[in-house]
Amino acid sequence: MIVGTRGPWILVGIMAVAVVALLAALLLRGDDGPGADELLAAAPGAVDAQGTAGLRMTVDLGGDALDVGVEATGGVDFESGAGHLLLTLLGQQIELRTDGRTLFVLPDGEDQWLATKADEEGALDALGGTGPNQAVELVDLLRGDLDDVEDLGEVDIGGEPTRHLRFTVAAEGEVVEALAGDGEDVPIEVWIDERNLPVRQRIEGNVQGVDVVVTIDLTDWGRPLAVTIPPEGEVRDVEPEELAQIFGAPVPG
Repeated sequence: MIVGTRGPWILVGIMAVAVVALLAALLLRGDDGPGADELLAAAPGAVDAQGTAGLRMTVDLGGDALDVGVEATGGVDFESGAGHLLLTLLGQQIELRTDGRTLFVLPDGEDQWLATKADEEGALDALGGTGPNQAVELVDLLRGDLDDVEDLGEVDIGGEPTRHLRFTVAAEGEVVEALAGDGEDVPIEVWIDERNLPVRQRIEGNVQGVDVVVTIDLTDWGRPLAVTIPPEGEVRDVEPEELAQIFGAPVPG
């Protein structure tokens, strides 16, 4: 009789082990936190709640063939699109300010600001984006439905844990179109912290045959912009072609 009853008890034991394993798997999956789609969906609301951020932008041009770097620091207002940037390019410092509609540029060593409409054709092509408008546009991309989001795992940014996500978008919008080159899709990476804030954004593209990688780090969330926009002092209206020449870019055709 004892031998005959072992079969059912073995089956019960196997089932118990399977149930425990299933519960453990569910609990461990819960510890992983929200999925990639959930993080991206929550990020725009977290940005809206903060309103502003400081930014640091780096632009790598040409890859190994050219190896030219651009660095800039500033701030952005995500609601209005206003922002400012102090940019170091080929040993010169160029200051940019925008109220979301007009772009103001102060060349190195000058005391007169140059102004052009930020949405005028060629204005952003010459600059590869202004920094503030790139940060705003990349966050706005997260407001849509994104497919094939790749979760690249956890990465520390500035000593804080983040989730590294990557996806591609169609060439729509001023900044993405400017960086799309001849391609239709543009790869974008986002690092999102525990507050659902995108603390790093990266977009890769091609401008007039030159490979471009733009990385934007966002910090100091909620801090007001510390500059006057529009800027005080003398301002002269210019065409985008003049801005292109200041930045050493080919004149838009």
